[in-house]
Amino acid sequence: MDATRQSCADLVNADDPLEIVLRSNFTSLTFAFSRALARTWNEGDEIIVSTLDHDSNVSPWVSAAEDVGVIVRKLDIEPGWPDLTGPV
Repeated sequence: MDATRQSCADLVNADDPLEIVLRSNFTSLTFAFSRALARTWNEGDEIIVSTLDHDSNVSPWVSAAEDVGVIVRKLDIEPGWPDLTGPV
């Protein structure tokens, strides 16, 4: 495990291999993270996901939002928008 952490730290140029967290999969991590954040949400809060997001990122947020009664909005990303080639 230590060697794996060190390899990952080297790959992403982390200062310390203990900054690397290894877990089961992205969906499980996002599910746990969304549940933790959901404890801080209040009526009127909104969660925004995009149409480019994979379901492994969308479903945990939608599920957590439904459990605490906040709104989920989906940002529709269209081809060519935003134009990142011009000046900022």
